Amino acid sequence: MNAGTSIRWSRGQIVTLTALTIGYAGYYLCRSNLSVASPLLLESRDLEGVDKAALGNISSAAVLAYAVGKVVNGVVTDVLSPRAVFLLAMVLSLGATVAFGAATGVGVMLVIWCANRFVQSAGWGAALKICGAWFDAAHYGRAAAILSMSYLFGDVLARVVLGQIIQAGVGWRGVFFTSAAVLGVIAVGSGLVLRDRPRAGAVERDALDAWVGGTA
Repeated sequence: MNAGTSIRWSRGQIVTLTALTIGYAGYYLCRSNLSVASPLLLESRDLEGVDKAALGNISSAAVLAYAVGKVVNGVVTDVLSPRAVFLLAMVLSLGATVAFGAATGVGVMLVIWCANRFVQSAGWGAALKICGAWFDAAHYGRAAAILSMSYLFGDVLARVVLGQIIQAGVGWRGVFFTSAAVLGVIAVGSGLVLRDRPRAGAVERDALDAWVGGTA
């Protein structure tokens, strides 16, 4: 690219990339919450069989479920609408998070958390497919780079926000219920603005474009 060349993105592209970034970051509210709430889980008196080994088993099994889900849900995303997959994964994840927050035994928690990670595995592939439909080869790399930072921001924000909630005296169940509620709000917002692809001729550089990159 020449030094004097600028890249402009349309309003639709900016809205889509923003929604995808916030949306995927939101997934981490219902993923990092287990790590944040682990000390409270270990101290809880209303749980059966929860100790460090049990939490380790839950986390390990969930990673395996996530890996399997990447393959399975990748195929699903190729067949179905990526927008539908992205949003449905959010809804199923928040549902699993609520169920985890209501659980009382380690066996049930393991199954629920594996299910949560399995459905969450659909999010990234769906996000990339939507991103690819909105950005051509000349712009996709930069858009994907921005999108890839979503999980970093999401993890940090989840730990900070949920940590503050714990500091305020909310119990471990409240941490999971709060995570689910916030992801629900994000899912609604994402559903309102996300589209699988732009309408014909919609991705045109117009007067409302935002400048991305330098100019001479």
